[in-house]
Amino acid sequence: MDKNLEAIRRQLEHFGHRDRRFRYPEAFRKQVVRYAREQLPRSSKTQLSKRVGIPWGTIARWIKRSEGRKSDTSLVPVRIAAPEIQKEPPVSMVTPGGWRIEGLSVDQTCRILERLR
Repeated sequence: MDKNLEAIRRQLEHFGHRDRRFRYPEAFRKQVVRYAREQLPRSSKTQLSKRVGIPWGTIARWIKRSEGRKSDTSLVPVRIAAPEIQKEPPVSMVTPGGWRIEGLSVDQTCRILERLR
C-alpha cells in the first residue's frame, strides 16, 4: 500500500466515527486532494473513493475548493425585494362642471367629488 494512502487511512481511524457534522481538518483535506490528483489518471473515481474511505462527492468538493472554485452547493447572496403592492390605475375624469381630475385613486377622486357638490 502507498505510504500516502496509509497515512490517510491511519488519520481516518484516528478520527473514529464521523457523522454529517464532522469537519475534517484543513491539512487532512489538502493531503487527500494531493493523493487524489496523483491517483486519478491511473484509477477511477469509485476506486479512489473506496481506497481512501471517503465518498467521492466529498473529495470532488475538496478538489474544487482547492482550485478556488465554489462548490455547487455553496450559498449565494439573495436580495429579497418587498413585493410591489398592486395599485389600482389612476383615474382621469372631467366633471360636468368642467373640473379635470387626474392621477388619483378612485377613493381620492370620490372624496374630491363629494367636496365639489
